[in-house]
Amino acid sequence: MEVGDLVHDHALGMNGIVIDDMWAEERDSRKKCQRTIVWEWCVLFDDGKIAGADSRDIRMISGTR
Repeated sequence: MEVGDLVHDHALGMNGIVIDDMWAEERDSRKKCQRTIVWEWCVLFDDGKIAGADSRDIRMISGTR
């Protein structure tokens, strides 16, 4: 994967564009799971939200490779 690739995330059932590499999601300290989650990719999904994704969950639809 590379920044700019169009991908499909089968875990979320959405398409998106890879906008950055490694991305950390901070967890709410009031909740049970307080550790930070580190993702391989930062993706802008078709619902307008930015979220992390791992290579095992996404496949390239269109890209530079």
